[in-house]
Parts: sequence; structure tokens; C-alpha cells
Amino acid sequence: MINRTPQTQNTSITTSTISRIDLPLVVTMICLCMISVFMIYSATFLDQNALIKGLWKKQLLFFLIGLLLLLIVLSINYRHFVNFSPLFYTIVLTLLLVVYFSGDTVYGSKRWLSFGSLRIQPSEIAKISIILIYAFFLGTFERSHFLSWKMILYPTLFLIPLVILVYKQPDLGTSIVILLIATIILLSIGVSRRLFLTFLLSGIASIPLSWHFLLKPYQKQRILTLLFPESGNLGTQWQSKQSMIAIGSGQFWGKGTLEGTQSSLQFLPEKHSDFIFSVICEEHGFLGAIIVLLLLAILVQRCFSISRKASDEHGKILALGIAILFSLQIVFNIGMTIGIFPIVGITLPLISYGGSSLITSIIAIGLVMNVDLRRRTFKRK
Repeated sequence: MINRTPQTQNTSITTSTISRIDLPLVVTMICLCMISVFMIYSATFLDQNALIKGLWKKQLLFFLIGLLLLLIVLSINYRHFVNFSPLFYTIVLTLLLVVYFSGDTVYGSKRWLSFGSLRIQPSEIAKISIILIYAFFLGTFERSHFLSWKMILYPTLFLIPLVILVYKQPDLGTSIVILLIATIILLSIGVSRRLFLTFLLSGIASIPLSWHFLLKPYQKQRILTLLFPESGNLGTQWQSKQSMIAIGSGQFWGKGTLEGTQSSLQFLPEKHSDFIFSVICEEHGFLGAIIVLLLLAILVQRCFSISRKASDEHGKILALGIAILFSLQIVFNIGMTIGIFPIVGITLPLISYGGSSLITSIIAIGLVMNVDLRRRTFKRK
């Protein structure tokens, strides 16, 4: 357990401490969430399905719920979240097991749990869980020391069940993101040359093994279509082609709000979730895309900056892991829309439709703000 030091005693937030919250991070988050609501409305307003047309209202509700949870997160010292991360991990793992045996199946994937009208996706929460676990186990080591096999053994034992259960849903994209978060955290803290080479060779060796024993036929086809476009049929290329048509047709200024043809005429699949960036490019062009990318870049930069300035190793690793999480999701999602990555169903943080995705992202930002707030509060004292 983490030792309680004087800087961990204050667990409440006063008016004076609220004034020391990272303002650029808060403004960036709100701007991205408002863009999300607006673009979901624009992408779905002509849809004949009343449920689809009302998704923007649900996204706005998710945003408000996320803000409430963010305030709760800020009121509790982040070290308590790290301390209780094994319990949180156990809850998430239990939810993933329930999903595996009796989860809701949508589009051939079993990723959701329903509680009446409420539906949650535990794999989204699993991303935060693994970051907290790594902060819990690795935060006691000084960064001047290389991590040994013994140091990474315990967090790795926690990592493996999460990756397997998420992959079995199947959700290849999220399982890869979770695995990469853990790996990049370890490399960022520092490993010996021998351990680094072991990681590298293991990763290379896993490629043919994964191809033959882990990947499903449709996943292989998506990769082959990406590498060799002529090898794919119209079905496997449809999403990628329609996305790139939408992005290219927007040119510099875009076609205008509510004027996107790829989305309104139903050519672009998952226009409100996985391919929301394509809708942004089609309607608001290169200029709109640059604004969104700048906001996402500020989001990631603030997380990395707060990680560097954190008052202890637990906070550094926690903020670092969340920065890595956002970075990976941004790169993979936009990479899917422009055809440089296979389509693996990864959302664009704070913008793609989805309650679990949006609320989890806001909570993650709350944890980063918490790390920065405790540092500022202690420094002020």
C-alpha cells in the first residue's frame, strides 16, 4: 500500500483549490465534447430511425454524467484510487467474465452488459483499470533504476487476463490498446537492455503465431485488404473506401454543416462512432480536421506535461498511462479513417458516440486533473 504522507491528507476540494485546476485541459475537454454532440447530430439528423436521430441527446446526457463523475473523482485524492486499484481491477475482471458468458451480442461481438435501459462496455473501463494497476505496482520504484523481471511480474499477471477476455469478445483493437499501454509504460520507466531485447524479439515472434492461431478469418482479411487492396472484395473494402471518399470530398472548407452526402445518404457505416472523423472532414474540410486535431493534441500534451510534473511516481505513471491511452486511440482511429490501419473498432476519444467510451474518457481526464491539483495544492502549502 502507498504510505500516507502529509501531501495525501487533504482529500477534499475547496473553492481555492478549484481555481488551481488545469484550465487548458478543462476547456479542451469541453470543446471536444461539444464538437461530439454537434457532429453526432449532423451525422444522424436525416436518419429515418428515430433512435439513431436521438443519439446526440444521449451523448449530451453522457457528457453531463461524466462531468458529475469527474467532480467526484476530483474530490478524492488520486492516491486512494491507486491504493484500491486491485479491488477495482477485480470488479472489472468480474464484469468481463459476465460479458464472456452472458453479455449482449451486437454485430457479432459480445461486449456489453445491460442493466435495464443502461448498457455498459466493461472493456472501456478495463483501460483505466490496467493503468491504475501499473501505477500501484511500479510507482514505488525510482525511475533512475531499470525495471527487472521481478518488478514487472505482478502487473503482467494482472494484464494477461484482461487482454484475453477483451480479445475473446472479440475486440482485437481494445486488447491491442491495453497491451500497448502496459508495454509503453514499462519502456517509459526504463528496462534493461536485455529485457528490452526480450520484449522486441517476443513481439516479432508473436506476429506469425498470432496470424496462425489467434486472428479470425475476417481479421486476417482486413489486414490483407489494407496491405494488398486488390486482394479484398467490395465488402471488405467498403468502410475504408467510403471513409476516404468522405474525407477527400470535404477539401479545404468542407461541404457545410448537415451537407455531408456520405453520411446522410447512408454510404458511410458507423458514421456517429468509429468514423465520426470522416464526417468532420466531409462537412468541415481540412480546416475542421485541423481544429479537431489541435484540440486532441492539446489534450495529450497536457496529460504528458502533468505526468512530468507530478509530485510522486504513482501520479507520474497514472497520468502517463492516460496520455498513452488517448494517444493510441487517436492514432488508431484516425489511421482507420484514412486507410493506414485496419478497421478494429477503436473510438476517437471524447468525440465518437458511446456512453462507456465518453464517460471513461472524462473520468480519465479527472484522474489526470487530480494528479495536477494535488501537486499544486501541496506546492501552495
